[in-house]
Amino acid sequence: MLILKDYTLDSGHLAGLAKALSSSDIEFHSVMFNNCGIDDYELSILLQGFFLCKTFKIFSYKNNVFREQGLAALKPVLSKRDPHNLHELRLVNCETTPHLIDDM
Repeated sequence: MLILKDYTLDSGHLAGLAKALSSSDIEFHSVMFNNCGIDDYELSILLQGFFLCKTFKIFSYKNNVFREQGLAALKPVLSKRDPHNLHELRLVNCETTPHLIDDM
């Protein structure tokens, strides 16, 4: 489990984490990013890494940015088949755009 709250991350942190997730040595079941200063581009980098993680089941994303790039990167994660599928997704109080739901 990885929980980060009020811990500012930059694109270098997230790119490193995404690259590490492509290795079979690192496994996360549940992750939560709460108020980490993650923008939409950085979220897309992060989700590309979690797409490669076979044990990734729960994603909680609070008080960050969720827009078009994040949605595009989330779609492949949501389409993963059992037993590697996402079981729980929480998007809470994220900065977004009103038309984003229409794009799903």
